[in-house]
Amino acid sequence: MRGFYMAATGLVCGVALAGAAAPARAGTFTVLHEFQGGTGDGASPSGSLIDAGGTLYGNSFWGGAANCPYGGVGCGTVYSINPATGAETIVHVFTDAVKDGARPRANLIKVGKKLFGTGDDGAGIGSTVFSVNPMTGAAKVIYLAPSEAGYPGALSALLNIGGTLYGTSIEGGTSNLGTVFAVNHKTGAESAVYSFQGGSDGANPAASLINVGGLLYGTAEYGGGSTKCDSGCGVVFSVDPATGAEQIVHAFKGSQHDGSAPMANMIEVGGLLYGTTSSGGGHAFGGTVFSLDPTTGKETIIYAFQGGGDGYRPTGGLIDVGGTLYGTTQYGGGAKACEAGCGTLFAVDLSSGSETVLHAFQFTDGSVPGSALVDVNGSLYGTAPLGGDTQVYDQGYGTVFEYTP
Repeated sequence: MRGFYMAATGLVCGVALAGAAAPARAGTFTVLHEFQGGTGDGASPSGSLIDAGGTLYGNSFWGGAANCPYGGVGCGTVYSINPATGAETIVHVFTDAVKDGARPRANLIKVGKKLFGTGDDGAGIGSTVFSVNPMTGAAKVIYLAPSEAGYPGALSALLNIGGTLYGTSIEGGTSNLGTVFAVNHKTGAESAVYSFQGGSDGANPAASLINVGGLLYGTAEYGGGSTKCDSGCGVVFSVDPATGAEQIVHAFKGSQHDGSAPMANMIEVGGLLYGTTSSGGGHAFGGTVFSLDPTTGKETIIYAFQGGGDGYRPTGGLIDVGGTLYGTTQYGGGAKACEAGCGTLFAVDLSSGSETVLHAFQFTDGSVPGSALVDVNGSLYGTAPLGGDTQVYDQGYGTVFEYTP
């Protein structure tokens, strides 16, 4: 029996029911690529895929080269996938956090002709914002965020607004509890937009930001003031990029009727924000799908995971396809190959709140998926950082998968 890849948050909150789980429905699930690790391929795909002109691009946290100065099994890669054939190409192999980046954790974005991402070497040197030319594979660090705490705070995926890249860090800032930052994508000039203080304003933002009406909206895993969770149950916040002013849109209560520990980016659909919490809402570590009115702060739990066959601990973002939200859970699903289940791919109907398990991962096809999906011509593409038939330390190197409803 294979163990957890990521530890649970340790937050124990109340039980609530929302919507109803439905059994898996028919669809086509395909493993497009199974990572091999080593010097010829990446390992542990990190972050979501992006669609750039019909080609999928992504990162792997490990692999690519044997001479990574930070130990382990390589500094990671940028890769491309042909969604029609599943053919993978290594675009860039990372070698050094200072020179070209290392250990990318979040998805890429495309600005002009280049891809931009964030990395975290895990060795105390710092977190990076890097660029990669997908045509030549050339990469460089455009900003290095030094670490003074020994382990650098990971940076989220970036958001481009007029050539300025906005993101969040889980550490750093005036209280070392995270920041919203801005980086000029051409010059690398960086500025701190907001520093979290860890009280009612939130702490340790891990997810990327979205732009709604000129304000940046995001989630912080901790803070918010609720005593139901050891360090607060997390918040949804907004930040004005022009002034740095922050407002709490919603503080999660971690109670019987609310979620806790939001770790994923939100999406905007019809004037409402939709997101997930990784804990709370039902089963102690079940998690929720929620909606939030950014104007009034009114939050609604659309679905509360129960921790069994329906999955639990959604840590990736959602996508909306025709009024249905699609996402993944890291655990649950019923597979016996993993102690807590290998995770699920699910759909939630916005009109009814009902949840349907589209696919339960079996380890050989992937395990602990934790990133948002991307929709390309009606098919959904995603990554699982572990699993697959190729074994390493009984965990697997991870997969890229396709699901066609």
